[in-house]
Amino acid sequence: MIKQLSIQNYVLIDDLKIDFHHAFTAITGETGAGKSILLGALNLLLGKRADLSALLNKERKCILEIRIEVNDDLEGVFDHYELDFDRESILRREISPSGKSRSFINDTPVTLDVMKDMGQRLIDIHSQHQSIQIQNPQFRLDLIDRYSSNDRIRKDYLMRYETYLSNQKLLQDLIEKKESFQKKKDFLEFQFDELDALQLQEDEKEKLEEENNLFQNNELIKSKLSQINTQLSSGDNTLIDQIGRLKESFSDLKSYLTEVSELSDRLNSSYLELQDIANEIEMANESFSFDQERLSYVEERLSEIYRLCHKHNIDTTSELIELRAKLEMELQNSLNSDFDIKTLENELSMQVEGLEEIAKELSNTRVKVLKELEDEIQNCLGRSGIPNANFQIRHQYAETFTSNGKDEFEFWFSANKGVELQLLEKSASGGEMSRIMLAIKSALVDKHQLHSIIFDEIDTGISGAIAEQVGDIFTKMSKQRQLIAITHLPQIAAQADDHLLVFKQENEGITNTYIKQLDKEERVLELAKMISGKSVSEAAIGSAKELLSH
Repeated sequence: MIKQLSIQNYVLIDDLKIDFHHAFTAITGETGAGKSILLGALNLLLGKRADLSALLNKERKCILEIRIEVNDDLEGVFDHYELDFDRESILRREISPSGKSRSFINDTPVTLDVMKDMGQRLIDIHSQHQSIQIQNPQFRLDLIDRYSSNDRIRKDYLMRYETYLSNQKLLQDLIEKKESFQKKKDFLEFQFDELDALQLQEDEKEKLEEENNLFQNNELIKSKLSQINTQLSSGDNTLIDQIGRLKESFSDLKSYLTEVSELSDRLNSSYLELQDIANEIEMANESFSFDQERLSYVEERLSEIYRLCHKHNIDTTSELIELRAKLEMELQNSLNSDFDIKTLENELSMQVEGLEEIAKELSNTRVKVLKELEDEIQNCLGRSGIPNANFQIRHQYAETFTSNGKDEFEFWFSANKGVELQLLEKSASGGEMSRIMLAIKSALVDKHQLHSIIFDEIDTGISGAIAEQVGDIFTKMSKQRQLIAITHLPQIAAQADDHLLVFKQENEGITNTYIKQLDKEERVLELAKMISGKSVSEAAIGSAKELLSH
């Protein structure tokens, strides 16, 4: 329930606070006095996009604030948005002169989407042009669902439907991947077979390159080995012979010079090392031989490896081995895809059966309340001045699943006896559409979780006794929910528990909009003005008192 609306620096309003109470509040005022400004401020507060033109003083920020009593059933929503829950919550919107907008719930900054969602849960604002919503298939479904109170089964269906859609997309992706793979399968198999046929070993290319380098320099290597062998141990006056003689000379000196002893030992070590080197060189010289057959094999294998490296734009054996493994995995995955597709198709088939079952269950919750809802709407239409109204809701079960199930509903209407029913959007006038919407709101008032309902001149096009009947409908609705009606009809305003007057006043050349709560005498005068105009007659005052006494 709205407890207070505060507006600062908005259009023609400088600073205004409006207190609201339970039950039924009527808001009246002359045309242009600013009733629409109040509604505009409320819409802006609850999530409508901001516009700098809304600022009365372009150098000050606009502040809109609403205090609202919140039921415990919304505590979960507050928790979802990580907001402090308070039975008396405050929603605030600020628009700075720079155009920046900020929103707060209980002093916690929130996005505009959060503010809009919370606002829609708290307040239902219905203006004349919104009656067109009744032509929207989604609106009709939501209306029937609210009336049937089928939240649990609808959420269950939606959860399953979203899983079904997700798996459908996954299946389509798998099929597209399979089709795409089929186009390149032969090429991938060819690439894999080329690499697989080589049976590459780790670092094979690098080792073969070393071996090939030896073969290509065979003569040079053989020549150098022979030359070294001759110089070390196979010729005349070899290096080993020379060092042997040096050893003997050092040995002779050891008995005379003690410092030579260490040098002699070092020379002896070098002599032994040279003998080892000579032996290994001789063995290398004897074992190294040129093998033309092996050279041919090395050259051919390197040529194939080079070709594949160039083809795939890579350099090493490891990369070729990795590529082979990748191709093998891709080919294996393609074999698995058939199994995955079949598995997912079977799963989807079971999901369709489950969806069909719950869609029918959801449909049953809707269909079973149609007659009751039709009767409530038709009775309300009779009380609001369309006594011969005929209203029907026609249902058909669609072929395909949607997020709402498989139900489609059409509203059919005739305002006059003996006139054939037609689709509502083709047969109802603007005034009739407004009253049909009023009838819908009246039917939903016990089912709807909204805290407050606001009607903006939904009574346009009616008068007299019908206006009194619409006032009766408002009064009945206000027993269940706080109801605020912006009206131009005295018959409706007189039935309200509170009466607020919107008016304009000029001060020092500046026009501002104000609002005040009327006491009993002020209500009589205001109702009399609404009956007879600015020139209030005694008869009008009498009529106003009579309206208030009912």
